[in-house]
Amino acid sequence: MSAMRLAKLLENAPLEGHTTFGVQQRARYLIEVNDLHELYEAVEFARDNHLELLVLGGGSNVLFVRDFPGLIVIIKLVGIVREGANKLCVAAGENWHDLVEWTLANHLYGLENLALIPGTVGAAPIQNIGAYGVEVEQFVTRVRAFDTHLAEAVDFERSDCDFAYRDSLFKRAPRGRYIVLEVEFELSAVDFP
Repeated sequence: MSAMRLAKLLENAPLEGHTTFGVQQRARYLIEVNDLHELYEAVEFARDNHLELLVLGGGSNVLFVRDFPGLIVIIKLVGIVREGANKLCVAAGENWHDLVEWTLANHLYGLENLALIPGTVGAAPIQNIGAYGVEVEQFVTRVRAFDTHLAEAVDFERSDCDFAYRDSLFKRAPRGRYIVLEVEFELSAVDFP
């Protein structure tokens, strides 16, 4: 095990600060990852130790009723990059509502009906979040995910994501297969009344 893993890997870690329910359960192992290299090492650690892998963003819509016997990976990848006038590339660990506020402050429109939905940007395409007649799939142009079977990052265009009502390819894939790294959005510079 590398020094990075020893420094960041927590054993018998409490989960109450990592879910919106604030449960008292624990994870056998927990690690927060800030970049692709750390994520790769976490996935490798789970594989080498035959551990179930569970990825959490904001921990909303997740209720632990018992201790988790595997490795929980908390995605802490952050960053918002504006590409041209209307495109954004947003890291999976960014808070969803903070992104919506950022887009409005920067005069980019389309996501405002999705304000106050708990969670992270990485969870948005998994669940195909939606509210008030708007779904995130309308603005997603690409999703970059880490494929744990191939051990590499792969890109999915909107049509590849197989979006449906509160559903996507990422939700239907075997648990732990795809870990969302970043989402690309195309928004509008024109405010919708």
